[in-house]
Amino acid sequence: MPIASQAAPDPKLANEQSATLFEDFFNYVDAGLFTKYSVDGSGTTAWSGTAIDTNSGASDTILSTTAATAWDGEGIYQTDANLLPIAANPCVYAECYCHVVGVHASGSAMQFFGLASAHAILPTSNVDPSASYSGAIIYKLSGDSYWRVQTSNGNAKTTVVSNMPVVEGANKFRIDVTGFDGNNCQVTFKVNNQLLKDSNNLVIAAVVPYASLAKMGLLWLVESDTNAAAQTGQLDYIASGRFRSLLNA
Repeated sequence: MPIASQAAPDPKLANEQSATLFEDFFNYVDAGLFTKYSVDGSGTTAWSGTAIDTNSGASDTILSTTAATAWDGEGIYQTDANLLPIAANPCVYAECYCHVVGVHASGSAMQFFGLASAHAILPTSNVDPSASYSGAIIYKLSGDSYWRVQTSNGNAKTTVVSNMPVVEGANKFRIDVTGFDGNNCQVTFKVNNQLLKDSNNLVIAAVVPYASLAKMGLLWLVESDTNAAAQTGQLDYIASGRFRSLLNA
């Protein structure tokens, strides 16, 4: 009987079914994997806050500080968007761990995290994002007591205020996109490993059509409100992933 032999596969190949991005910010280079983004209430997009500070207070974080002006937003977005849920391959996720100072019920800091096809989604007043984009975000407006979520396909949006209280300190955020049916995907949200629920204590599970979705990338943004006080956010890590459709599947 002939003996078949082959080289032992690398252990990393056990993860061949997924493509994962994990950025721990040991060395942030602008316009590399991520690009800094800024906008203010007048629509000016030139960076006006303090320069992104790498390794501030820890060995693997970045610090983003807004200018002390109303509706000034500062943060980062993924330079090349790469996630697009489709019926045959719907599963993607986004996650981050961060600490934004002033994120509590009486705080004026505004915060946005998630997946978006366009990074220019920050509002210029204390309202839900209304820009046209594909994506899903977890966010807080000025004075919010509870986390909000939004899914968007162009101008078609689902926006829900959850029953999860906003608490000062470090928070872990996660968004999962899975299949729903042949025409739609489903999006769920977690804060600190807890599924977000609505005011009726039902899990928020937004259904979004695949049709017309654009490729999405990670974003994380901090914004000041009308009080015009500088806001500070520290991002520990940010990550995303998708199921990889193998060529011979």
